Amino acid sequence: MTTPANPTALHAPPFVALRPPPKFQSPRPVACAMRAAMRDGSSNRRQLHRGRHLSIEAIQAVQALKRADGRGCRLSLERELDSKFRRLLKLDMIAVLRELLRQNECALVLKVFEDIRKEEWYKPHVSLYADAIEVFASNGLLEQVVQKLVYFVHVYVA
Repeated sequence: MTTPANPTALHAPPFVALRPPPKFQSPRPVACAMRAAMRDGSSNRRQLHRGRHLSIEAIQAVQALKRADGRGCRLSLERELDSKFRRLLKLDMIAVLRELLRQNECALVLKVFEDIRKEEWYKPHVSLYADAIEVFASNGLLEQVVQKLVYFVHVYVA
């Protein structure tokens, strides 16, 4: 009988010698935060920031306006403006307008912008006009922009 070169190899099972030693793995962090929720769902409303963060109501208004505009019925669009858009907060109205500008919805932008102009809190913002002009010009509607600007200048400056 021959003796092996390593005397401990006789007593150790063969799979232990082939397996590398286990490495220490740190446990994954678990988020355990409790949050009080109100029953009416008002805690779900996110604060509106500059950028592309929209409230739930603003998202629903954009979707409803686009759906009503796709039908081609003017009454349907007016109904959606009354039920969804005109009841929004000031910041949500501006967010809806900016989102429609981002999506190149020129016809809806005009409707929404006319409604916003009628609000008592509205004051002209140069950045909003610049964004609207850029979108209309990129869609080949520069003549409409010039007509609207001439109208705004005559009505509000004079």
